[in-house]
Amino acid sequence: MAKPRRHYQPCPDCGFPMLRMDGKLQCASRYLDRCLGKKRIAEVRQEGECVYLVFEDGHQLPLLCGCCGEPLEFKGVEALERRYKNRRLLSFSDAREGTSYDDVWPVVVLTFSGVGELPGIAWESAARIHHPPDCPARRRKRAKSAAGARTRKRRKRRR
Repeated sequence: MAKPRRHYQPCPDCGFPMLRMDGKLQCASRYLDRCLGKKRIAEVRQEGECVYLVFEDGHQLPLLCGCCGEPLEFKGVEALERRYKNRRLLSFSDAREGTSYDDVWPVVVLTFSGVGELPGIAWESAARIHHPPDCPARRRKRAKSAAGARTRKRRKRRR
C-alpha cells in the first residue's frame, strides 16, 4: 500500500485536501460529503487486515492509518461496531497528527451522532471507498440512447 503524502494541494474553495479519485483531482471534503454525508453506519466489517465502516446505502470506508497508509489495527471490531453502529456521520474535519513537531501528517477526523469523533484516519481512505453500484460518484460509461442519436442528427442538419 502506498504511503500517504505529507502535503496535499488544498482545494481553492474550502482548503481541504485534493485527492486523485475516479481518475481526476477532486476535493476530498466534497467527495466524502457526497458519498457518506449524513448517512448511518449499518455495520463494521473486517476483511483481511482492513476494517471497514459500512454505511446504510452500501458505501464501505476503509480505516487507514494516517502515517503509513496501512489498515488501522483494532483490538475488538465488535466493540467498534457496538460504539458506531446506527450512528450518523455528522461532519469531518482536517487535522494533523504526528510523533513530533517535525513529523506530522494530515488526517480526517469523522464526527458521529451520539459518540463524538473517530480518531484521525488517512485522507487516502476517501480515495479507497468502495461504492455501491447505484452511487452517482461511481464512474460509469453512458450508453448513447436512440433518442440522443436522433437529437445529434437534427443538430447536424441545422448546421
